[in-house]
Amino acid sequence: MRKIIIWTVGLMTATLFIGNISIRSEKPVWEPVESQIRYNKNHAVSVSKAMTAAEGEQGEVIQDGLYIVPDTQDYLLVKSDGEEIEFHADWGSIGSISSTAFLSKEKEYSFKNGDDEKGDRISGTLTFEDGKASLKINEDWFLPMETEYLWLRNSMWEFSEEQLKEIAKGLGVPQDLDVKYVQDKAYYWDEGERYITHVHILYQDVEIAGVQADSFTGEWVKEVRTYSSEAQSGENKSPDFPAVDVEEAVLDIREEYNKIIENISAGRYTEGKLSNGAIFYLEEGNLVSITVPKNTDGSEYSRSYYYGDEGLFFAYYEGKDAHRFYLTQGRMIRWRYSADAEKPQEAVNHDKENSQEYKEMEEKLYQDNYALQPYLDEYFGM
Repeated sequence: MRKIIIWTVGLMTATLFIGNISIRSEKPVWEPVESQIRYNKNHAVSVSKAMTAAEGEQGEVIQDGLYIVPDTQDYLLVKSDGEEIEFHADWGSIGSISSTAFLSKEKEYSFKNGDDEKGDRISGTLTFEDGKASLKINEDWFLPMETEYLWLRNSMWEFSEEQLKEIAKGLGVPQDLDVKYVQDKAYYWDEGERYITHVHILYQDVEIAGVQADSFTGEWVKEVRTYSSEAQSGENKSPDFPAVDVEEAVLDIREEYNKIIENISAGRYTEGKLSNGAIFYLEEGNLVSITVPKNTDGSEYSRSYYYGDEGLFFAYYEGKDAHRFYLTQGRMIRWRYSADAEKPQEAVNHDKENSQEYKEMEEKLYQDNYALQPYLDEYFGM
């Protein structure tokens, strides 16, 4: 099944996702500061009085990771290194700042950041204590001049183990079950004005519960699937395929695939090579394709994976036979199989099937996809 894996490259560059593989969410996290300063009349943001799981966290003076303003989508991402820290603060439509701050006095870090080509500067301070952070901006740049945060977790987009357990508990999953958690790529939901992440809860590789939840707080948003004993036993009749017309979806997938192939041929992407010999392509920080040679990691197939805003949307395996996998909303909607790779015209389509063979092929696709994670970790030094 799918899983989300995250890399942060130098903290200030890009975030990689595999499983749904992308390098950042649909709403960009890191951009030049000058392109993110926007007009807003609000100049102060304070922490809500509502208790959150982050309150009460007692750690070091500076705790790396994600800080939030409860009940909002505002956040602060921090990575410390001795007497300096790199950070990114985001206030949604208001704007954001990325900068490096240096220790100026006990528990306080000062920063400066170029605003525009005229040389105007944004400066301020960051202070940390007992799982809390405070960011103050000296100049009135139409950003909140003071924001207080609570530490939430180590990762930017992945829920912590504690958050996942709370989600599972709320969905009625028995606490004594040895379950696995699979997280899709976080994406910005315009209608709800928030980031959401689809969480899948599996028992013995069978999905028994799931929900699309607020990417920060874990609050349920939509597509709530509560636990049932039938789901645990694998007797659920519907595998919850996306409610889409397969033929229309396949046409869209082919169109997106053709664009990627054209751009690869034209040399429009940044290209890199992993230690296992796989070639990957990036577009403005977003991972769009990985091609894995035949016999890599013992596989008899050459494999190609293609990624868009929803993550993996198409894959092609070729050996003596051939497999084409079409995915929408994180689920395989068509498996097109050619018993002879040289005779694609004789391929047979399997659409949204509930057969064991179909499920096994979908599972293998996800597992092969995840197996690329260590090589990407190695390449990006994580």
